[in-house]
Amino acid sequence: MGIVFGRLRRLPFETVRQLESLTFGVFAPIFLAAAGLRLDIGLLLEPNLALITLALLAVAAAGKLVGAYVGARYLAGTERRLALAYGVALNARGVLGVIVASIGLSMGILGVELYTMLVVVSLLTSVLAPFGLSRLMRSESDDSPGSHPAPAFRRVLLPVRLRESADLVTRNLDLAVLGRLTRDPPSVTLMTVVDPKQRRAANRYLGELAMRMPPGVEVTTRVVAGDPVEAIVTEASKGYDLVALGAPETRDESDYLFEPTIDEIIRLAPCPSMIFSLRAGNWPPQTILVPTGGAAAAGRAAEFAFALADDESSVVLFHAVDPELSASVSLSMQAAPSTRLAVGQDLLNALRSVGEELGVAVSTEVVMGSAVVDSILARASQEVDVLILGTNVRAGSHRLYLGPKLERLLSEAPCSLIIFNA
Repeated sequence: MGIVFGRLRRLPFETVRQLESLTFGVFAPIFLAAAGLRLDIGLLLEPNLALITLALLAVAAAGKLVGAYVGARYLAGTERRLALAYGVALNARGVLGVIVASIGLSMGILGVELYTMLVVVSLLTSVLAPFGLSRLMRSESDDSPGSHPAPAFRRVLLPVRLRESADLVTRNLDLAVLGRLTRDPPSVTLMTVVDPKQRRAANRYLGELAMRMPPGVEVTTRVVAGDPVEAIVTEASKGYDLVALGAPETRDESDYLFEPTIDEIIRLAPCPSMIFSLRAGNWPPQTILVPTGGAAAAGRAAEFAFALADDESSVVLFHAVDPELSASVSLSMQAAPSTRLAVGQDLLNALRSVGEELGVAVSTEVVMGSAVVDSILARASQEVDVLILGTNVRAGSHRLYLGPKLERLLSEAPCSLIIFNA
């Protein structure tokens, strides 16, 4: 049957669904029951066979763990815990091991003793894998109530440019922000793309930057040659959780939001990216403003703000209502603004409860103004140190497009700005 279906170009979805139901409901239980009847568990009570079974289990587990860990860690550059989790997950041989053992027994290649050992190894690895994954991937947020959140920013890629002084990068992108994104210091890769003749100077420069990283942060340096956009996007695809970029201090009047290289990296990055623009305001920030209208990107920006805040910081969740827009889309012009104010307050309350559970000081503000962007800019000018905006890259053109509201905020914001692109 499999050979016949394999020759067909496509199968109707309903046919596939019916075949899956028949397989899982009839054939799979019969096969597993028949495989179980062939077992002789009593043989494993003999000390020699029990020791051989344990040896098979150890070799099988070690092979998967070492192979997956080495490939994920040293070839793909994955973080240690995640690389080990890959090995634990691959250890679950499941029904495939039972199928191979059954074929070997039916062909006379395996005896009942070895067949029983292989099936037991398959069952034990399948049962133990979920427990191992649970232990490795368990969140540590429950260890101490009221502690800061631990977002999944364990591996951060920080592309930098070769400059004469590391102070310039430190001023544009305060490296300490990376150490505050998670309770466990992340692994940061400092990367620069230079001409091969500048490799020695680049290594020395990245070494100076590495010394400025917060204590305890695992720092890796990479100096590569070639096209900057291609090199950085390729590196970002190797299991990174975040690409952190520092925006230039001045913006020209071209079609680019930041500059060609940064725009392309943001547009093509295979993982979330953070763009930091240092302007007026205190750093580290004391007041963090997060405008939100209920979109998923704004919610992720709020979570990012909660991770950035410390014991001396406060997060202001801000929602602005345009009364003219409310009236134009509602049947009841008088009730629409108040309804939207109530809905906005409910949205902010839901986010505030998340922040308060994480031990962050959170306040909410819902206002009614003539325009949403004008309201945000007015609030940002009132003792706000950093404005955090959440967005998703808009596809469909060769130009980086984040939307007219966000691009205006980027141009006119009076305080430091962080754009979190999820």
